[in-house]
Amino acid sequence: MKKTAISIALLVAVGLPVYNYAQTQANVPVTNTQKQVPLVQIIKKLEKSTKTKFFYSASDFRNIWVDESKINYSSLQQSLEYLKKSIPLDYQIQNNTITLRKSASTSFVENNVQPIKDTLNQQEKKIEEVVVVGYGTQKKSI
Repeated sequence: MKKTAISIALLVAVGLPVYNYAQTQANVPVTNTQKQVPLVQIIKKLEKSTKTKFFYSASDFRNIWVDESKINYSSLQQSLEYLKKSIPLDYQIQNNTITLRKSASTSFVENNVQPIKDTLNQQEKKIEEVVVVGYGTQKKSI
């Protein structure tokens, strides 16, 4: 009885500070400095700020989100270069119109595998006969 009481007291003494520490860590707010915005919304803002027309298929860029803090709305070229690096996107500038299209992923691994030519040497020693017995192996007795 005495050992049980001591064990419970030690368990409470050791466990309570750990429990309290875990609870204080759970209440720390997590902040995210990135502002993820749909690509279509960024394109519309770029149209307004740079007074250029964008031609694109909305279905190609429907579920693509971009960090808006990296977009420089005053510099069209910088914004387009950032978008090209962060998402699969190709653009073409003609007069005052920018054509955007989803770029096809053309990455492939070049296969430079050479066949292995290996000849096996014949075994010069003869293998002794082996008889399998119940739980192990044993040499054949003559």
